[in-house]
Amino acid sequence: LTELPKKETRRSITSLSKAYDRCTQRIAKLKIEVEDKNENKTTATSTSKINYIDPRITTAWCITHDVPLTKMFNKTLRSKFRWAMLVDKDWRFKNYQEGEAQASSTGNGDDDMLEDDSG
Repeated sequence: LTELPKKETRRSITSLSKAYDRCTQRIAKLKIEVEDKNENKTTATSTSKINYIDPRITTAWCITHDVPLTKMFNKTLRSKFRWAMLVDKDWRFKNYQEGEAQASSTGNGDDDMLEDDSG
């Protein structure tokens, strides 16, 4: 009884301890995912994404934060907004004055003009 465990047993305890830690971390991660999913059930994010948010803003954010565009846009939207997928991470609206917005994709030198159709 006073003998130390064999080397193999010590390794087994260490590996089991590491496996336990990995499982605990995975459980915590899955709990967060379930909580996020439940919180987002009442939010129709796709409507806002399609109708109200400029896809260039979402694309620039994804690039800046290393989020794959496939997480934000399904295949149909990526095809529809192909033009928006070409912006770089620094893309910003330059200014917004009197019903007219100027947009710019900094880095490639191309300026886009957005016009307000409200008159």
